[in-house]
Amino acid sequence: MPGRVELLPDLITRVVIPSRRPVHDVFLEVPKPPAGLATREFVLCVQSDMGTLDRSALAARVLGLLRAWEVPPDRLAVVEGIPRGDRMVYDLLEPELRGAEFVPFRDIWRHGVPVAAGQTWISTRFHLHLLASAAGASGVAMSVSQDYYAVKHRSLLDLGSNWTMLDAAGNDVPDRPDSGGFTSAALRACQDAKLAVAEKIYRRDPPQASAVTGNRAARYRRLAGWFRID
Repeated sequence: MPGRVELLPDLITRVVIPSRRPVHDVFLEVPKPPAGLATREFVLCVQSDMGTLDRSALAARVLGLLRAWEVPPDRLAVVEGIPRGDRMVYDLLEPELRGAEFVPFRDIWRHGVPVAAGQTWISTRFHLHLLASAAGASGVAMSVSQDYYAVKHRSLLDLGSNWTMLDAAGNDVPDRPDSGGFTSAALRACQDAKLAVAEKIYRRDPPQASAVTGNRAARYRRLAGWFRID
């Protein structure tokens, strides 16, 4: 479109490539855990839309972890990050997890992610790793793809999520993590890094910059922190 080409060189000259790893837009204002939302001690999200393992292998891998940690099913929630895609593995696990709560995507859309500090998560989804660790939850990031999800999960570990990385195709069983998620200092560092980029792009005074980032954060809050989950 006319005007965009002329603006591009000016934008490039204003944005300095950061020396540290780029951070996600969610860090502009990390969504707070929804007030009054019931939560369980353990939370699971396992996808079936990517990776080389079939659903039965993923189900067996997850069940092995849950049994090793002696997780009571009535203290477990299974969340659906993407409709249907995150239900299929649970369908195989359900007979072994009587008493677990399934949280469908529509409930997450309406009420938010049931996350709280002190929880323990197992998640193959990057954005649920981000949101849960930002809320202070411990967890295992289980990668279903070494050339895609392993890289994405590792980026959060490098920023300070404190989660344990696990290959879905492996057979190792880590201890239940209890280190929590991001510290307040790590969250502030991520937010400062993202705000610095936003201010360079938009050239706003501090009050205006806050309004811009606040509007963007409101959109993220509406979707519990993401538009596309992976």
